[in-house]
Amino acid sequence: MSHTRLYELRYAFLRDKGGYEPKPSGGARRGAWPAKVDAFLEGFLPLQNPPNYQLVADELDRLCGFKRARSTVEAHVKSHHAHLVPAPQRKARTYRRFRRARIGELYQHDSSIHQWWPAPEKQYLLLTIDDHSGRNVAGSFVSAETTWNHFQHFRRAFEVHGLPEAIYTDALSLFGSSSSTDNGDPKSQFQRALRGLGVAHLGLPGYSSHQFSVSVETELMTTDDVAAESVAIALFAGLRPSELTDLKPADIRKESILIRGGKMRRSGNRVVPLPENLKAWLVAFPFTELPGGWDYKMKQLKAKHWVQDILRHTSSSHQAERDNNEGLTAFNNGTSKGMMDIHYRDLIGDAVIISAYWSLTPAAIRRAGVKVTLPSGVKLKWPSKAALKKLVWQKPLIHAATDIGVSDVALKKRCVKLGIELPRQGHWIKG
Repeated sequence: MSHTRLYELRYAFLRDKGGYEPKPSGGARRGAWPAKVDAFLEGFLPLQNPPNYQLVADELDRLCGFKRARSTVEAHVKSHHAHLVPAPQRKARTYRRFRRARIGELYQHDSSIHQWWPAPEKQYLLLTIDDHSGRNVAGSFVSAETTWNHFQHFRRAFEVHGLPEAIYTDALSLFGSSSSTDNGDPKSQFQRALRGLGVAHLGLPGYSSHQFSVSVETELMTTDDVAAESVAIALFAGLRPSELTDLKPADIRKESILIRGGKMRRSGNRVVPLPENLKAWLVAFPFTELPGGWDYKMKQLKAKHWVQDILRHTSSSHQAERDNNEGLTAFNNGTSKGMMDIHYRDLIGDAVIISAYWSLTPAAIRRAGVKVTLPSGVKLKWPSKAALKKLVWQKPLIHAATDIGVSDVALKKRCVKLGIELPRQGHWIKG
């Protein structure tokens, strides 16, 4: 029996302790399928490529008097007649962005903490790939993610493959929270070392999940109170956007929220417990309805790199760390344990951040005196055509783009639009 099913049974028992009668749960609730049904499938499935399981279910009902749902038929076929189901052809991978023009123009670097082999502590994999070729430049396992271990990793890569024009990393503090520029001060030892080597650093700007939640809550509490309770419900109860849209004031109870609508409305209702800090938000900002222009308000609050459903995902990640029980968290969020394993497991790993997140209340923000101005879109003022032409012939595109404050791809598109000739490939390679 799955964890999710166990909590469903527990919920049914708590709703009606006196009249609850357990029924068969888990395992094969029905016996083997009739021989004539399996014989029909053996003859009918080879006629379709790929199988239309709804058609198979309809034909079983019409010809054999054997009624089953399409999903049940599909599961039975894949488990008992897999040899009759052709494997789908592997499609070529589709890249949704331009790759760099040549090898060595950009290295992408990241780390991954995982239990790579049995040991008391998890291990870190440091991996660097070349953006143009997609090939691994360097890889190493380390016991801790420190600046020195990253230096040692890159030293081996540079000695074998030479220096790249730029390195792209995430916003981890040891790398520097934003890209380095030719005129700006380095923001980390990592950026200082790369500058000494003449290598540009491209960093992904962004917030940690806790910083993001503080920023959104503070901005809404101080400038737009009508939306504070809606954001708080999404951040601390983990509702989907569609569930938040269908939420009614009567659905919010003293200790829980009853979820009736949203994309999972056909799966039945579920009850989400209210954490203590969310109770404080709802006392300070009672929920009446989703504010008008909600989508527009959220777009105004978005950071430069907005993630789809970031409020729900932030909540689910912190719930997983708080509950330490994937089945319980999956049930409360209306998802599966498998989805929790894939998307939300071991993402925080910092007890201080987790505690701070679930202690975030209106009173806590006021006491801290947090002042936040979220990033907003600013219209870029491009240099003149003559200035742009001079700039792109003075230095590589990646460095020129950093000076302007755009990506090199955006700069290239601008030059093409204005008819500015660009240096040919290999122009900036040192002899």
